[in-house]
Amino acid sequence: MSENPPIEFAFPELRRWEKGDAPYIHVAESGKPGPTVMVAALTHGNEVSGAVVVDALLGSGPQAAQGHADLLLQQHRGLSQLRCQERRSSRA
Repeated sequence: MSENPPIEFAFPELRRWEKGDAPYIHVAESGKPGPTVMVAALTHGNEVSGAVVVDALLGSGPQAAQGHADLLLQQHRGLSQLRCQERRSSRA
């Protein structure tokens, strides 16, 4: 069995997203009827790929064409408390 190659990227600073519609919850309203999409990240605090995606979406100023989009960072404190080595060792 081959080893997994390391995945290296900068972990996002999430404190900047604390102030939203609720703490760490941001809603992009279109003002038009339509579907709702929700992107939830950090359901488990050591699974950080979703946090990278939500950080990028919030950084781009998300806009919904119809309905609304909910962007959530659930276990944000868990990510900030993990050390880099712990993040890497939690991947299996």
